[in-house]
Amino acid sequence: NAIDALEEYNYERTFEDIKASPSQITIFTSLKEVSLEERGKGEEISPQFAHHQFLPSSRVVIRIADNGPGISPTLQSQIFDPFFT
Repeated sequence: NAIDALEEYNYERTFEDIKASPSQITIFTSLKEVSLEERGKGEEISPQFAHHQFLPSSRVVIRIADNGPGISPTLQSQIFDPFFT
């Protein structure tokens, strides 16, 4: 499942604890589930996570990239619609 795949990824660097609400964490599990569903058979996914913490601000920016084919132009306008999958 998506959580197991995420846990298998080895990070070379450790980060400070980041406080987040369950709804904020859900985006990570959703991204992982979609990437696993959309990959072709036999294809590997290569997620890249970058953590940028700007001090003294309490904000954290997290960028996630992958090697997938991307979202088709016809669907791009819908990705922020509630319940779009």
